[in-house]
Amino acid sequence: MVQLICLVAPVLALLFGLSSAASTARPPLICSPTRQPDGTVIFELSQSPQSSQCHTCWEEEDGTVIARDSECLPDLVQNLTSKSITLKSCGEYLHYRRDCFGIREEAVCKLNCSIDVPQGMHSTPVNTTTLEWCLSESFCPDPLAFGLTLGFIIVFVLAAFSLGVCKWKRNFKRRQQDAAQRAVENEDEREEAIELCTQYKEENTVKIQRTAGIGLQQD
Repeated sequence: MVQLICLVAPVLALLFGLSSAASTARPPLICSPTRQPDGTVIFELSQSPQSSQCHTCWEEEDGTVIARDSECLPDLVQNLTSKSITLKSCGEYLHYRRDCFGIREEAVCKLNCSIDVPQGMHSTPVNTTTLEWCLSESFCPDPLAFGLTLGFIIVFVLAAFSLGVCKWKRNFKRRQQDAAQRAVENEDEREEAIELCTQYKEENTVKIQRTAGIGLQQD
């Protein structure tokens, strides 16, 4: 049973580590623009922020912020939600950023306003998305590499712990067997000592009886 646990535990640790690493990989953030009959354009994201506490920002190509969190420039923005922004006129470039508890995601949406697109239909923009997991303001490791590293660390710790427990159980079982064997040996030695003592007493009794018999004959 102990050997089975020792074989299964590292495998379970590996599966847990890989699942932890896989859980860090999020689907890419896609921004899809749609032209409306009134000339406005809706830029819709594929995912909403995980929490209302996330910080979001929409910027134009020159870095002008047109919307931040729940506030926006009314001259440019007609409507703003957690998942989309509606511009009053066609915009060819928008840069979206959000920070959710240290995880930073970005999406760059491009749209060629000079090309006629049927109203109310989705166009096919060039979407560039990035995902960062920042532990500090200056340290944002690659999420996949960070997840794999974290997964391997978890695997190593769990495997080392499992092997340590298995080794301790084997040693404990071995000590129990040694103690039981020593107890049996001590019992055998005790019985042998009692047998020798009994034999010695019997021999002394016989000698005493013989000595006493010889003395009576001489008298």
